[in-house]
Amino acid sequence: MPPAVTRASAPRSVLVVEDQEDVRLMLVTVLRMEGYHVDEAQNAAEGLECLKAHQYDLILTDYAMPGQTGTWMLQEAERTGRLGGTPALVVTAHPELVQAASEYTVVGKPVDLDSFLQQITRILQVP
Repeated sequence: MPPAVTRASAPRSVLVVEDQEDVRLMLVTVLRMEGYHVDEAQNAAEGLECLKAHQYDLILTDYAMPGQTGTWMLQEAERTGRLGGTPALVVTAHPELVQAASEYTVVGKPVDLDSFLQQITRILQVP
């Protein structure tokens, strides 16, 4: 698998928005081990604040969280001009909710880490 960082480039940045601490920690740890710069938020409101403060190369968000959903956060970021075409992956354990997130790439839980990392590498490949 190609590294997340090349000599000529800075680490690609990823925002992970996940309310379950153990899942968030696992995703953040794996992404950092792969060389990505990772910010994290524990709910959609915090994620939206991160999107207001920083530009990311990829957004990874849980769908169902207390308060608002991950798709609400992405729609708000888009509405306010904070998304800027940034690719987003919506992670969900609720297959029936795939329709609600149909405008985004959906990843099912539990996450298969090998496939997940390959997907992220494909999305973030530097041309």
